Amino acid sequence: MKPLHRSLASRLAAVFFLLAAGPHLAAQQVVQEVRHGRVSVDRIWVVDAAGGGDFTDIQPAVDAAASGDLVLVRAGDYTGFEICGKGLTIVGEGEATDIYGASVVCDLQVEQFVVLRSLFLHHHFASPKPGAPPILLLEDNAGTAWIEDCTITAFSPWEDVVRVINGSSTVLVRSELTANSTIASSPHVQRHALRATDSSVYAFETDFVAQGYSGCFGCPNTHEGDIGALVEEAYLYAAGCTFQGGQGTARVCLGSLCISSPGDGGPGLRVIGMEADSLSSSFAGGSAGDNSPCPLGSPCSNDGDPGVGVEGPIEVIPLPTRTLALDGPVRSGGSAQLLANCQPGEAVWSVYSDIPEATYIPLYFGPQLPAPPVTLVFEGIADGTGTLDKLVPIPPLGLFSSFEVSFVQGLFFDALANAFIGSPSTLIVVD
Repeated sequence: MKPLHRSLASRLAAVFFLLAAGPHLAAQQVVQEVRHGRVSVDRIWVVDAAGGGDFTDIQPAVDAAASGDLVLVRAGDYTGFEICGKGLTIVGEGEATDIYGASVVCDLQVEQFVVLRSLFLHHHFASPKPGAPPILLLEDNAGTAWIEDCTITAFSPWEDVVRVINGSSTVLVRSELTANSTIASSPHVQRHALRATDSSVYAFETDFVAQGYSGCFGCPNTHEGDIGALVEEAYLYAAGCTFQGGQGTARVCLGSLCISSPGDGGPGLRVIGMEADSLSSSFAGGSAGDNSPCPLGSPCSNDGDPGVGVEGPIEVIPLPTRTLALDGPVRSGGSAQLLANCQPGEAVWSVYSDIPEATYIPLYFGPQLPAPPVTLVFEGIADGTGTLDKLVPIPPLGLFSSFEVSFVQGLFFDALANAFIGSPSTLIVVD
């Protein structure tokens, strides 16, 4: 597989070759090379709701960008966006990058990837109606959809949070997916923080939470609570994640008569059709629905049951998680903060690549997400608390490069040279 955009080294090599021909001829040739696309010039598009960038909303920037470009979103309020058949990196700059409305990533080809980092995706409170799309839909992607440091929340009683359909590789890193509502709906719709079908999902340090009241106003039937994650004919790898089911529907009264008993709590994780792998993740079912007495009457005859933490086939690996995170975006010529957590005294390495694709290495458990060819960098030895916190110097980007996106993952070795794969991160460098 070739990367979507050529690496910094390959682009500089092309420029240096041209400059070797002499300054005057080289300048003309460089212009021709850029015009004909033989030297790629990826671009940064700045989105600023206050008017200080190229656009004031994300979708116009997506439409203008070419595959491989970066969209830098400053703090502000924005509407949902759709990326189809185009590889892009969209990263929030600031702590208040709010995106209201449904967003879609679809039709990525094998060599394409989309990175969404540091974004808050949600709807206005209870604004959608029954049949509303999920907050984030990832559909028909042969390439990789990478979600990192994002908060994605559904406030209405009708919508899923993240829906993955026919996705070759979906990566979730240090994110929060929450189905949160205190409003009863009619008709009842069971929601999911994550619902994946015919897909492969790799999750690290991510919370899948069905939270709040899962009620149905006037429903005559008992309903199960919302589900933290539903995986149907799909593969899930989860390391250091949390799965929480939602509360079952409350009892329904008609005067003093109980016409519907409380519902069971929803499962934290439900797996149908394929086995999931879990490394040091936690699972909790939701509580049973409210069974308080009807007015002037008695409680319903049947109580709901609490939900189960896990339902379906799953292999739980008894290993502690190892994590690695890089802050971003960072400036060219500056430094990035690297934070690794593992076992005390372990050697910490970083695996770098321009390509995100799951690869399984027989020496250690879990997927390596930076795909070959890779570069290994020794970062240091974890202290007595199992922590390595350091600054990583970032070299200047050089000619014809306004940014670089690299995929990084932690690789850890103990005193016996046993190897362990840790969580991944992106390194986004801007000029």
